[in-house]
Amino acid sequence: MERRIAEGIPRLRVVLVYNPLAGKGRASRWARLLSEALGADGDECVAVDVGPEGDGSRLEAELQDARALVAIGGDGTVQAHAPIAARTGVPIYQFPLGTENLFAREFGMNRRYATLRATLDRGETLRVDLARCNGDPFLLMCSVGPDANIVHRLASQRTGPISHTSYARHVLGELLRPAFKTLHINADGEQVISGRAGLVVVANSRQYALRIDPAKDASMTDGALDLVFFPVSTRIGLIKWLMLSRLRRQRSFSGSLYMRAHTVSIRDAGTPVPFQLDGEAMRTRQQGGAALCAEEIRLEIEPGVVPVLVPAK
Repeated sequence: MERRIAEGIPRLRVVLVYNPLAGKGRASRWARLLSEALGADGDECVAVDVGPEGDGSRLEAELQDARALVAIGGDGTVQAHAPIAARTGVPIYQFPLGTENLFAREFGMNRRYATLRATLDRGETLRVDLARCNGDPFLLMCSVGPDANIVHRLASQRTGPISHTSYARHVLGELLRPAFKTLHINADGEQVISGRAGLVVVANSRQYALRIDPAKDASMTDGALDLVFFPVSTRIGLIKWLMLSRLRRQRSFSGSLYMRAHTVSIRDAGTPVPFQLDGEAMRTRQQGGAALCAEEIRLEIEPGVVPVLVPAK
């Protein structure tokens, strides 16, 4: 790697965060390679292991005077560190090693060092909205329905890194025996859905797994959540929704709802509701605890609080 600055004179301070379990176990290797490349370019680089055996508690101290926080991993890694970027004002960048990498897709981030290098040199940032679900942060979406059920099925059996194939058995299981909740949904204090079975997505981003993109008009910078409800209660209805979504015709689904709101609440009649945030099943606070369900899901938006380091378009 060409040295761009005289040896011994650091140009930028860059903090890398990685979980050794992420990216099919490749995150540690990428952290080392990126550290070497950035160092060869004259930058000061610190890699922080935020995995079970690491010491993530020193992260905020390491971010002092940093130009960027580079999250090496998937959307879950970005989700976990977005609040730290918001608190410290250090812009976050995803070096994508996950299954979908939706945050990276939104901004054109990739796994090429040249892209990261050019983005650091430009230093352009964009402030995006941070959403919360019962206090927990997310950047992309919260959903209730078969997709959340699939995430919970996988979480209950996950023992290590995953890929698209890890989902196959659970997708088939949900298609064969889909489970739908009877939902009550309020948006900005007004009831918009009352006692209807279906699938609901509350999105801060237009990106979604497998490019289904149910909230295709969602923006991470508009200070609002996009609420999408599809009245689905059968296997055939679920397949129809999937097909229409892939064709970008989801709004033609009979009885569907698409609106924007600043606060949303979702509940079933006294039964805990499985949900997922940014493709992850939130867990109880105990290490390795069970995936969480909630009697009521309360969602809100914090406009423009997360700085993002953005590549050139």
